[in-house]
Amino acid sequence: NYEDEETFNLEIVATPMIPGDIDLSGEVDISDLIYFVDYNFSGGPAQPIMNLADVDGSCAIDIADVVYLVDFMFSGGPAPVMGCVN
Repeated sequence: NYEDEETFNLEIVATPMIPGDIDLSGEVDISDLIYFVDYNFSGGPAQPIMNLADVDGSCAIDIADVVYLVDFMFSGGPAPVMGCVN
């Protein structure tokens, strides 16, 4: 019976995926690093999009990615890359 159905308008917004934007805030910042460290060392929640956390493109998410992100954020190291590039 169509009379009982509700009508919904659905808007789909494409959000750009930024390598290193682990918390999906739209930018790479200290909150991404905190989120990542919490995941790796304290059993925090997994990243919603794991390729965003593989910032060194090694096909593994590990301490090397944390070091890479710290180097990028605080020492002018190379920018994060998108996921597994090897």
